[in-house]
Amino acid sequence: MSPGALRAQLLTPDLTRKGQHANVPRADFDRLKATLTNCIRNGAASQNRTGHEDFRGHLLGRVSFVAMINPARGERLRKLFEQIAW
Repeated sequence: MSPGALRAQLLTPDLTRKGQHANVPRADFDRLKATLTNCIRNGAASQNRTGHEDFRGHLLGRVSFVAMINPARGERLRKLFEQIAW
């Protein structure tokens, strides 16, 4: 598959594969889940490596994006997010 075709598939999966729905790439979900888990274990400041001023809002936005695409996965991430001591 050419890079252009792969890019089109990621952006419009509902148009390229009948019967399937859009989803967040597994690697992105796993990375966000790991970040949330590490925030719970080591504190949120330890995971704010890029220096976001509103790191809580940044993570909540990412969790909300996943929930918009896949509500079940979003709920799992939201439960982790709620365990973080801010």
